[in-house]
Amino acid sequence: MKRKIRIEVDPDGEEEIIIRCRQMDEDVIRVQKLLENGSGNRPGEITLRLGETEYIVPVGDVIFF
Repeated sequence: MKRKIRIEVDPDGEEEIIIRCRQMDEDVIRVQKLLENGSGNRPGEITLRLGETEYIVPVGDVIFF
C-alpha cells in the first residue's frame, strides 16, 4: 500500500504528531511505538535509514515522518 507523507510547518503552532490511518495495522503500531519509545538504541531515539546510511535521531528532532 502506498502511503503519503505530508509536512506542515507552522512556526507559531503547537508541536504535535498526527498519524492518520484507515486502521491500526502492524505498521501503524510500529511507528507509534517508535515515536513513543525509540528504536531500542536508547530511549527517545529512533534509527532512520537513507540508502545505505543509518542515522540515530532523537525523537524530539523529528519534525516530519
